[in-house]
Amino acid sequence: TGCAAKEEEEETVLMANKIYKADHLLTDYINWCSCKLCYQPWQEFKDLQLAYFRASVLDIEVPTDQLIVATLYKIAKENSIKYILSGNNFRTEFMLPESWCLRRKLDRTNLTNIHKAYGEVRLKKFPKIGVKELYRYKRQGIRLVTFFDKIDFNLIEVKKMLKKELNWNDYAGKHFESIFTRFYQGYILPKKFNIDKRKAHLSSLICSKQMTREEALEELNKPTYDEEVQKQDKEYVLKKWGISEDEFEEVMRKPVVSHDEFGYDKTPVSIRLMNKLRLIYLFKFAYPLGIKKK
Repeated sequence: TGCAAKEEEEETVLMANKIYKADHLLTDYINWCSCKLCYQPWQEFKDLQLAYFRASVLDIEVPTDQLIVATLYKIAKENSIKYILSGNNFRTEFMLPESWCLRRKLDRTNLTNIHKAYGEVRLKKFPKIGVKELYRYKRQGIRLVTFFDKIDFNLIEVKKMLKKELNWNDYAGKHFESIFTRFYQGYILPKKFNIDKRKAHLSSLICSKQMTREEALEELNKPTYDEEVQKQDKEYVLKKWGISEDEFEEVMRKPVVSHDEFGYDKTPVSIRLMNKLRLIYLFKFAYPLGIKKK
């Protein structure tokens, strides 16, 4: 399964079994695994994540997303799998201001330049993916499928099903199954970037009629999460990163830097030409002649 909150990831697996009776290969990513088996990948991942933090850019979850997506495509290719199931869906997470996230998460140039400027460890095993790799996988017939967009995805009902069938525990926040993501979304984003992602998540639920505006406002009156847990998470993150509180606070006070400062992948001329030819075919021939529907 692709990047999604844990409840959406687990529901993806359930739906694949129940509706599609699909044969599938499951992979799981343990965020911040630093055991002996994962020592070198962890050192590289930690260094890359720290580079993003020290660069003072917004999206320090890019290393996680890069690792997950690059690994999923690699595994799909190695096992001749054509579909990667994603738990993303527009009913619970489509609303997000442009300035609150990096749309081009899967960009090798941006990642490489940030790490070159602020990283210290050479990235030997960390999997990376960018524009060229994505088009290559697409040509090989590997597709990322968001099938929850095709059904009436109700978050409350999904949670009930997961509790009943998997003895699932609610993490009390979107993506809070990860301690780092909980700290990033509930502490770093609000304090450094003045961003409370709950506003976007709750707005999506209001628009999909799964929550009232009054219920959302009541939720927003609460802290992003328990302040005592925030202190514990801060200690944990600093220990895992191996940095002092002084350095952490110094970076938190630094001015925000745009990802644009570090550049992005350029789409190869061949790919741009193929895209133009495809549009010409669709709008000049396929749609007018009824070969394809819009």
